[in-house]
Formats: sequence, structure tokens, C-alpha cells
Amino acid sequence: MSSNHKLGVVIPYRDRFQHLMSFLPSTNTYLNNSRIDHEFFIVEQESGKPFNRGKLLNIGFLLAEPTCDYVVFHDVDMIPIEADYSWTPNPIHMATECSQFDYKLPYDSYFGGVTMFNRDDFRKTNGYNNEYWGWGAEDDDLRARCGVAGLECTRRRGRYMSLQHGRVIKQEEYSKNIEELKSFTPEKMQSNGLSSIGYSLIERSQLRNQNGFKYKVSI
Repeated sequence: MSSNHKLGVVIPYRDRFQHLMSFLPSTNTYLNNSRIDHEFFIVEQESGKPFNRGKLLNIGFLLAEPTCDYVVFHDVDMIPIEADYSWTPNPIHMATECSQFDYKLPYDSYFGGVTMFNRDDFRKTNGYNNEYWGWGAEDDDLRARCGVAGLECTRRRGRYMSLQHGRVIKQEEYSKNIEELKSFTPEKMQSNGLSSIGYSLIERSQLRNQNGFKYKVSI
């Protein structure tokens, strides 16, 4: 395995136990076979509030930052079939071919699912906006942040099997997220993100047979 770089695999999580049980061994084996030194950071949101993917990924980055020099933000329902997780000098979108989208991009600027950053570049963006509650738009906001930070986002072909799940999109939450995206400014980028995150750790549990931990958090 590479002695120069270590990958933090950051997974936002809630109520997807069967997906996690499929994702962890499959991805761990894939990364080991690819000779990628890695550690898993599963960030589980407690119940009670709408899911906040961006905020969980920010927390995961902060947990990974001391020991990993690059991270991949990885949805738990995407199992790698063919993907390159080696070190990246710039932000990389990897979920280019997913079974749920018939192995095509759902839209041209899609930046979700599986996205990889080196540690310094993610810091330059100030991370995800913490105000996207429920489904949608936090990844589009991050792509805009990369533009403001002068970072070139590129694609690296990644083929993934999507695990089946139901999705309930609450229109009110989604509409608020779209309004939040429309209100994007460089000033908001500097004030909302890694620099403003607040959370408390409820518990930490070590993963069996994989290098990493699951962190349950209150946000």
C-alpha cells in the first residue's frame, strides 16, 4: 500500500443499516485490492431533524483531517465496480456511471454521490454549506465554492452499483435548499462551512474487520 498518502472514506449515514453492511466489506476489499491506504469515517446523524448530508460530511472531514491527507465523500448506497481512489491534486467527481442513472450523468454539472478532495483544497472551499436540510443542492453549492476558491473540478471515471432504497423528497425542504443555492455568495462561503460548524459527539464505535469508526453525532 502507498506510504505517501492516506484516504479518509467519509460516509454520511442514518437508517441504512443493510446498505452499510453491504458497503463496508465490498469497499474495504476494493480499496485493499487497489492498494489504497484508507480509514472509514461513518458519521451517523441522530434522529429528530431532517438529514443534513453536507454537515455530516464536514464533521467527517474534521475527524479525518488529522490522519488522512485526502478524503472521499461517499454515499453509502454506491458500491464501486471500477473506480480509481488514488491521490488527487484537485477536486474530482467520481460517480460518473451509476446504475440508478443508467450509467449516465443525471445532469452535466452533477457533483454528488462520490467526490474526492485533497485536504488542502477542501479547506480552501470552507467545506459544505451547513444549511441544506433534507434532500438536494448541497453538492451544487460545493461545486460553486470550488469555483470561487479557484479550484478546477474534473471527473475521473467511476462505475458504481446503486443499492435500492426508497426516497421521500419533502417539497418544502427541497424548495428551501434551492433558495439557499440561489443565494450563494463568496461572503456566505467564508462564513458558513467548516469555520462555523457545531456538533456534539454522542458515541464512537470501532468497526469490525475494517479500519475505522462510526461516530454518532447531534447536529
